[in-house]
Amino acid sequence: MWRKAAGQTFPEAEFRDPVTTARLAAAEQQLGCGLPTELASLLQETDGIAGHYGVDTVWP
Repeated sequence: MWRKAAGQTFPEAEFRDPVTTARLAAAEQQLGCGLPTELASLLQETDGIAGHYGVDTVWP
């Protein structure tokens, strides 16, 4: 869903590799709480999006 939406809005978008389940769990453990569902969903699709000129639009 996130890749499709970003790709339609920013055709030149470059997507970073998704975050593994283990990294998500480690982040939640370090934070001491669960990540919001929408954020976890985004991270499972891509760990950041680079837009025009390679500038991070969604930070990794």
